[in-house]
Amino acid sequence: MARGHGLVAGFGGGHQEIPPHRTYIDTGSVEVFRDEILTYARRLSEAGVSVDLHMWGVPSTRST
Repeated sequence: MARGHGLVAGFGGGHQEIPPHRTYIDTGSVEVFRDEILTYARRLSEAGVSVDLHMWGVPSTRST
């Protein structure tokens, strides 16, 4: 299905319908739709929605 189909608020511009309170987004670092999820979070934030974005499985930058 092509992007912009309107079924998901972040792709179809429907984010204006989400109350401007707080949205919690939980995703994995190797999620197939990770880039789209990050775009969705950014677009919500730009629309004035407070976004709590949590990404799990982010590789450690610590050296052992």
